[in-house]
Order: sequence, then structure tokens, then C-alpha cells
Amino acid sequence: MNIPNTFNNAIADTFYDKTFTVWTSQEVTDSEGWAKVGATESETTFSGNINFSKLDEVKQEYGITTDISATITTAEAIDLGTIIGYADRTFRVIKSIQFDSHYYLIVEEWSSKSSTLTSA
Repeated sequence: MNIPNTFNNAIADTFYDKTFTVWTSQEVTDSEGWAKVGATESETTFSGNINFSKLDEVKQEYGITTDISATITTAEAIDLGTIIGYADRTFRVIKSIQFDSHYYLIVEEWSSKSSTLTSA
């Protein structure tokens, strides 16, 4: 089935009323040799809709074993691992599922402090 652009535009105009900021991330090594992922806010944004409910059902449906914080629907293709900001919170995309008219992003709360990894 071919979904016309007018349908996709109507969905976006009606439901994608939240603005998300895509953060630029990079691995940073501190003075003691610890490596962590750091992120800075960029000027790149996208529109979508965010949902904080029924997360246990989402985990079960998609076989996710880690904690998740929200789901986002958007018309934009967002890569796994992308750090995004919304309403003074930061999230990391752990799953991106493409549907006919949108992408369904499953995200977890993200903090650069909690992303510290031991250097090899």
C-alpha cells in the first residue's frame, strides 16, 4: 500500500507537536584515563510525540530487557544510540522501528555521568 505524502503531512501536523533536540556525542577520556560518552546540545531538531505510559507492555512486545523511559513517534529516521533532549531531560535511542508513516523510537533516560566506561 502506498501512503500519500498528504497523509504523512496530516499526521505530522496533527500529532508531532513536541520539539526534540539531537545532541552531538563523542567519547571523552578524562585525566585519570576513564572514557565516557559526552554530549553537547546541537541546533538540529525534529518534531514528534512522546509517551511515558505502558512502558512494560512495550518492553514485553519488543523483547527489551533494560529499563526504558519513553516512546517517541516521529517522521524522522533517528539512528540507534542518538542522544536527544526534550523538556530538560536527555534520552538515548535504544530501538528504532520503521512503520509505513512514521518511526517508533524507544528511549532510555541518559546522563553522561551514568555513561562512564572503563578504558581498555
